[in-house]
Amino acid sequence: MSDIEQLYNEVMAQGIMLFNYAAAGTPATAVQNLYGSAIFVNERLVRTTAEEKYAVAHEAGHIATGSMHPVGSPWEVIAQDEYRADKYAVRRLLPLEHLLEALRDGDVEPWQLAERFNQTEAFVRRAIYIYRCEGKI
Repeated sequence: MSDIEQLYNEVMAQGIMLFNYAAAGTPATAVQNLYGSAIFVNERLVRTTAEEKYAVAHEAGHIATGSMHPVGSPWEVIAQDEYRADKYAVRRLLPLEHLLEALRDGDVEPWQLAERFNQTEAFVRRAIYIYRCEGKI
């Protein structure tokens, strides 16, 4: 089973519905209402599996952490919610133990880590930033 299939199975096991919705203006969007939670993925805007994994994990993070904000929320609220969703995605897709092992193995450049973990460089940089903010690296 591929990484993306495993992620989709985990998300669905949490009761989150998944939809391909090409009309969305972002790679993925999370929605929560009286009927449940859903993630809408716009496959036209995700070019790689790495981008899709991050998009889905990030949106699942919004749902799992309760960091859903209404449209028009103050930028401070949005920034906090985005950070919480990113932390969830980082912990799910690049656990600290795996990152530390890669660093010990000599993979220290973001591009090396991105290749090793099939992630984007931007995601790897965000993961490093989050773990540094937590004082873990």
